Amino acid sequence: NVWSLLAVHLDAHKVLVEDCSNILLRERLSLHHMTPMTGGISNCPAEDRPDRRGFSVVLTETAKQWEKHHELITDKGIQVIQDLNKNITEDMNAGLAIPSPECILKCFTQLREQFDIKNGGFGEVPKFSQPATFNFLLHLYASNPYSDHGQQALTMTLLTLKKMADGGIHDHIGNGFHRYSTDKLWHIPHFEKMLYDQAQLCICYVSAFQITKEVFYADIARDILTYLTRDLSDTEGGFFSAEDAESYPEMSATQKREGAFCVWGQEEIKQLLPQVVDGTCIAGRCVSFWEVFCHHYCVQPTGNVPATQDSHGD
Repeated sequence: NVWSLLAVHLDAHKVLVEDCSNILLRERLSLHHMTPMTGGISNCPAEDRPDRRGFSVVLTETAKQWEKHHELITDKGIQVIQDLNKNITEDMNAGLAIPSPECILKCFTQLREQFDIKNGGFGEVPKFSQPATFNFLLHLYASNPYSDHGQQALTMTLLTLKKMADGGIHDHIGNGFHRYSTDKLWHIPHFEKMLYDQAQLCICYVSAFQITKEVFYADIARDILTYLTRDLSDTEGGFFSAEDAESYPEMSATQKREGAFCVWGQEEIKQLLPQVVDGTCIAGRCVSFWEVFCHHYCVQPTGNVPATQDSHGD
C-alpha cells in the first residue's frame, strides 16, 4: 500500500531529524531495500549558503557515505522500519479510543510550557501558525470555559491570532497569511502562501469572533477569504495549492527573488504616496501620505529588517 509506505517513511523522517516543524520530506532512501538512509532538512538551497548547506552538497556527501558504509546504513534503515512497524501495530491494537482527560491535560500542559507569553505562538523559530493547535485549545475552552485551563487556552489562542494578524506573516496589502515567520515577532515571513493555511486559519478567526464577538477577528477572516477568491481561485473551478515565495523584483527582471513582490522601499513609497494629507499643514510643514504610511508600518530609510536576518539582501 503506497500510502502506508509513505506514512512509515514520514515517521522515519521525524525520527531522523530533530526539527520537524517545517517538514518537506527529503529523506534519502536505499534503492536496494527502500529503507531510510537519513532525513534532510527542508528548504535546502541548490548551492551552499552561509547559513546552510546546498542540496547538491548534501547529496554528494550522502553518496560518499553510502559508498563507504552502505552495509551499516542499510542495517540501520531496516531497524528504523522494523521499529516503526512495531509502533504502528501497537497503535492499531489500541484501537481508536477517545483521548483520555489525562492525555488532553498533558497536551495542554506541553503547549502552555512552549507558549511565548509576549509574542504569542509556540516553540522556537521559525514560527508556524499551527491552526490545529488553535482548534485544540478552542475546543478545550468550549468544553469548560470557566475553568483555569479553559481561560488559559483561550488567552493563548487569541493573543497568537492577534499578534499574527498584526505582524508581517499577515500580508496587509495582498491579504492572506504567509507560511511562517523567520523570527519570534511574526515580523519577517517566508513569503510562500499555502492554501491549507488559509482555509484552516479562516476557521480559527471565525471561531475567535464567535467566542469574543470582536469584529477584528471577523475582519481577518474576510481578509483571508478575499485572498482565496481573488488569487488562489482557478477560473475553471477549484483552487491553487500555493503561491510561490519567489517573484520578479521588476517587470524587466529575468530572475526571481524571494519576497520581491512583497518588499517595499521607502523611496518607492514616497513616489506612490506623494499627496499631502488634508488639514495637516502647520507653519508651512505639511504631512504627506507616505510619511503616515511609513510611521504606521515603521518603514526606515534603510529598511526595517536587521542585516543579520536579511539573507537575500532585500
